[in-house]
Amino acid sequence: MRRFPFEVLLKISTAVVVFSAPFVRTIRAENLAISSTRSPIFSTRAPERLTICSQNLANYGLPEEVAQRVTSKKGFPLEEREKLLVKRFRRAECQIIAVQEVVGQTAESARAGLNRLAEILSAMSGKQFVPILGGANKGDVRIGFLVATENLIVERVVSYAGALLPPLEKGEQFQRLSRGPLVLQVSWGKQRLTLIAIHLKSKYGGGRDPYRLQFEMLRMQMAEHLRMLVETHFAENLLRDDEWVIILGDRNSRQESASNRILKGEQSLVDFRGNGSCIVSKAGESVCVGGVAEREPRFDSLLSKRFLEGKPSGTYQFGVRFEWIDDILVNRWSLIPALMRGETPRSRVVAEPKGASDHALVAATLFRSRDDG
Repeated sequence: MRRFPFEVLLKISTAVVVFSAPFVRTIRAENLAISSTRSPIFSTRAPERLTICSQNLANYGLPEEVAQRVTSKKGFPLEEREKLLVKRFRRAECQIIAVQEVVGQTAESARAGLNRLAEILSAMSGKQFVPILGGANKGDVRIGFLVATENLIVERVVSYAGALLPPLEKGEQFQRLSRGPLVLQVSWGKQRLTLIAIHLKSKYGGGRDPYRLQFEMLRMQMAEHLRMLVETHFAENLLRDDEWVIILGDRNSRQESASNRILKGEQSLVDFRGNGSCIVSKAGESVCVGGVAEREPRFDSLLSKRFLEGKPSGTYQFGVRFEWIDDILVNRWSLIPALMRGETPRSRVVAEPKGASDHALVAATLFRSRDDG
């Protein structure tokens, strides 16, 4: 494995964790803010393009953890799947990767699993990738990031695992998020990116859903929590044209779903409460009456035809049907000035090699002018 003759010091509360390749340790994000000092690991000139990716890892972790969680003998062995995942990352030229389904019965075990993937990616790419792991309120599945440290400065990491969900109805008992959003803030030249990794509830076990909507109502609550989080904690960030606020990850619902419309800011959970004018159809879509006006969305999908290369069918296959359940959303206040400067983002879907995951990788490349380094 390639060795790096330098270190990155990241202060976590009062402790200092040293990342020195090839012994890469995961940044702990559970309720901790992380700030970085400037170090020789970072170039003095940021690249003119930055590619961010999202990949559901399909239950990835240490071999013993994967064997315990995945009982099916189908698919590639873990060691082969690791190589296929890295091939995807390299094909997309990912510099920041939001990952979902990092498995581990304990935080330490999940952290060791993500370390393993970071070390393999670092060795095969020749670039140092730092693993960042989010917290978990319950369960053995977490989200995280893999970040190429060259030319990027990690400023802050915060996990919102265990946060309270907004209730569907007044007086309803609060639920806690099992895997909350993971926020990563990095500097890229003079620009800053606030990346919010998500993994909403899947449709698996939908027969247990009391609403018989394959947990769409729960995803709506999760989307509302995220919308409130962004508007409360990152309101100032949303209004800056030199900062990108990006939501990326596995939404587990179609583009037309009510939860996606809430996530983008077009609707709110209040529209569906009590005497609200909207209901959720059996297909999980919002149906509104009485001339309810949609809100101006705060976020646009970078996987829309305007930005997407090629003509992919979707990111996940349900039987014979492909659907778009993975996404990269960007705040409009940053997108519009970028378009006016001619710095139109480009996106793509990478589904090969097939054995890497049952989800395709989604990638978006941002551009910046030469004098913004």
